[in-house]
Amino acid sequence: METYEHLVKNESTARKYLLGFCFKNQQRFCPRCRSRSFTKLGDGRRRCKRCEYLYHDFSGRWINLSRLAPDQWLRVVKLFELELPASVIARQAGVAYNTAHRVVTLLRMAILAHGEDAPSLLPIMMGPGGPLSRGGRQGSGGSWEDPVFGLTSRDGEVVIQVIPGCKAEDLLGSAAEKGRHGNVLCAERFEAYDSILYSGFNHLAVGHGKNHPGGRDHVNGLEGFWSFAKERLMRHHGISGRFFPLYLKELEFRYNHRQQALFDQLCRFLCGFVPPSV
Repeated sequence: METYEHLVKNESTARKYLLGFCFKNQQRFCPRCRSRSFTKLGDGRRRCKRCEYLYHDFSGRWINLSRLAPDQWLRVVKLFELELPASVIARQAGVAYNTAHRVVTLLRMAILAHGEDAPSLLPIMMGPGGPLSRGGRQGSGGSWEDPVFGLTSRDGEVVIQVIPGCKAEDLLGSAAEKGRHGNVLCAERFEAYDSILYSGFNHLAVGHGKNHPGGRDHVNGLEGFWSFAKERLMRHHGISGRFFPLYLKELEFRYNHRQQALFDQLCRFLCGFVPPSV
């Protein structure tokens, strides 16, 4: 990989690097119909000859949901990789705090979009009351409802998935052990999951899975993740329910890639297409 300092030396270099994640061999195509036949306009945009869609290089991608320049985006990605808070990212990237908060939310959304449960979770997160909606959480008439997650630990990695059709009230009394610590409720077992998580409580809980047939290795796997996760969740001094799924999927990603550099992968996610269903 090119050195970070070289990548951010100017907007042109940063743009070329990001385009490498958008188009294989720099071969542009229409983001709507995938046709490679287009007419290039004077302002740099392209018009698809098949569907007549007007687009530019980042159209339809997560990176296009912010007006940051490519070199600014790379600075944000590097600072996010280092797990710095939005206030520090804003200062070091030279952007307003609200801008920094929004773009790290976009990064987390891009991470979530590459999870196994993205088809069921993304419509919730992109809908009314979600992290990118203006005006925050909906009232009683809104469509937002805190998702419930199941956690499994296998071979040193964790999988955190939304449990379809499961509501918060299903958790109460569903498991033999429950605990609280922070803003997550966690129970030891629920159906096929080793642990369940829900963000609608004012305290956080961790279930250790003592009775799981995987034995001590399984317990160590869960405890390893919770040690990793709790340290990071506490840095935020409380996370609202509508942002909690994003932090959870970020933790899943970071934990499962904890021995790897994340910069390239984060750029790849950022340059991915926003699913059309959302």
